[in-house]
Amino acid sequence: MTPTHHPSYLSLDAPIAIYVRSKSEREQQGRDLLAFARKQGWRDEQICIYIQEENEGWHRLIEALRESSFKTILLTDEGSQWTTRFELELLVRQCKEKSVLILTPKMIYDCASEVDVLLLLRKYALDEAHHTNKQEAG
Repeated sequence: MTPTHHPSYLSLDAPIAIYVRSKSEREQQGRDLLAFARKQGWRDEQICIYIQEENEGWHRLIEALRESSFKTILLTDEGSQWTTRFELELLVRQCKEKSVLILTPKMIYDCASEVDVLLLLRKYALDEAHHTNKQEAG
């Protein structure tokens, strides 16, 4: 499933949250994700960007998620967004409770689907292992 051929259950009429975490690439990630959201069909007034600043962006994202103010969260990828698996699992749990989709430029995850959740967690684990191996080799 590719997001550029979005399924009908992708809520283009509801607000979308964009979460940008990576400090080194924050500005470029924000621009890229904003362009991606627009390409999918969201309008600027529907897009809310949460930028990680000493956990403030993370806490604002989780609070907005609890208030059900959007139906999709757009991330750069499955791995680099999270410092711990706990953060990712918390997000998945909240998304499942509120019927919020997790979207990356390559994949759409429905947290109500066990298969999607397992795939998301597996991609996180693979990214984490790759990052660890890269650090050890460098």
